[in-house]
Amino acid sequence: MTLERGGLIAPIAVAAALAAGTYWLDRVSQLPGIEAQGAKAGVPDVTMQHFRATQTGINGVPQYIVTAQRAMHYQLGNYTDLFGVRMTDYTPNQPVMRVDAADVRVTQDDETFYFGGNVHMVRDADARSTPLNLVTTKLWSWPRKGMLKTDSAVEIWNDTMKVTAVGMELDRNTQIIKLKSRVRATYVKPQA
Repeated sequence: MTLERGGLIAPIAVAAALAAGTYWLDRVSQLPGIEAQGAKAGVPDVTMQHFRATQTGINGVPQYIVTAQRAMHYQLGNYTDLFGVRMTDYTPNQPVMRVDAADVRVTQDDETFYFGGNVHMVRDADARSTPLNLVTTKLWSWPRKGMLKTDSAVEIWNDTMKVTAVGMELDRNTQIIKLKSRVRATYVKPQA
């Protein structure tokens, strides 16, 4: 069986084209332009509209849900900024808690949330207490630990009290709120 020269050229040309295409696809898939752009300070590598993320427990039940009008991830620093945010915390055996804020920065490990601008928190009522509201200008949250903290002015109220202070720590596990300074409280006796 003899092969003519023309019969060998076609398979070699196809193999060369495949090799060149594979090399080109490998180079393009690395996206060096985007990596360089994302590595610049202040330039997001990913931007999303109508963002929603759910953190679930081992049993698949949501522990917290974060929604935002816009999300921007930054490769340099590996953090995410969210805008127009609501975080809903479904910690087991605790009343549901929602935090709304103008903006939030989420650390790379999703452990810390830095809420800023017009922060409003609402803890739903349960068998032991009425709904609780909290307003401040910034708030740090560690959802997995059940901790909240601020060093700014804070206003807290429910059906029977109103408290203002500067600085606060809230532990959802113990349901204890520690107020740091300039504490002022008004109590209204509930009607029987």
